[in-house]
Amino acid sequence: KLLVVNAWFGISKIFTFKILHEIWLHVIVLHTHKAEWIAQYVDERIYTDDIHNSAKSCQSVSDYIRHWWIIDWVCTIWEESVLLTSQITDMLWLPGIPYSISSQIKNKYQFRQKCIEYNIPSVLSHQIQSESDLDRIVEHMYFPIMLKPCFGAASTHTVKIQNPQDFKDTYYYISKNNVENTVHLKNWIAFYVEEFIEWPEIDVDILIQDAKILFWTITDNFTWSEPYFLPIGDVKPSSLPQDIQMEIYVLLEQTIQCFKLKNCCIHYEIKISSRWVIPLEINLRMGGARIYDLVKYACNVDLVKYLAMIA
Repeated sequence: KLLVVNAWFGISKIFTFKILHEIWLHVIVLHTHKAEWIAQYVDERIYTDDIHNSAKSCQSVSDYIRHWWIIDWVCTIWEESVLLTSQITDMLWLPGIPYSISSQIKNKYQFRQKCIEYNIPSVLSHQIQSESDLDRIVEHMYFPIMLKPCFGAASTHTVKIQNPQDFKDTYYYISKNNVENTVHLKNWIAFYVEEFIEWPEIDVDILIQDAKILFWTITDNFTWSEPYFLPIGDVKPSSLPQDIQMEIYVLLEQTIQCFKLKNCCIHYEIKISSRWVIPLEINLRMGGARIYDLVKYACNVDLVKYLAMIA
């Protein structure tokens, strides 16, 4: 039995359930919304009052386990559900990504500190713990800089800041305007800043089994729409030179080893230059937007099917 942890029911994700249903997995979904369109693609549903409340959600799964069959694996394709998926994985003693690892990676500021600890290249960053940190950041950072939520997703509240006054104005506006009501940031409203690097950005999608890379593929990103970094488009196969691609592969292996990633599909965002390959963030789930289609048609690899096979 496969449990899919679902933060929300966007119709764009329906293909995932169709594929899992086609390969004869017994699919269970944990969610709050009673979307009827999903009924034909799942075998069972576990409801929780608030999927952003990990204690309630874990209790709902525990209640199901007590009355029905055991669950064999837990996964998600929603960034908002990454930490909860790890908590359920730990609770059921299942293979996957433990919370001790996902919590380090999901928090983008903490991820950068861990990269420094593991001798992985990282951009300069500072966490904002209170308004008193703003002056300290202005004193120690060169502008432009990037303002980001530590637990963000989908570029929500990610802003390029040009000068100190713009930095303070933007931070005050975002922090005072009901950020907690944004689904990507619910219960997580900490922010940090990092240096802005004017380099191309690429995505790498990776299938990992037993801490070994089974498959990896690079997607070249078009220039992002500033200052809010909305995606414009991407292309694959990558046009990067072979030597840069091998540098990326070395970074992947180092990251997987240092963060002890074993059985999963991850989406790795990286900045590149002619000399450096620097991580931006890791999404502990399959890439969103058009990544599934790009990988399937350019590489003939179905990420959902292979993720199920890894399980």
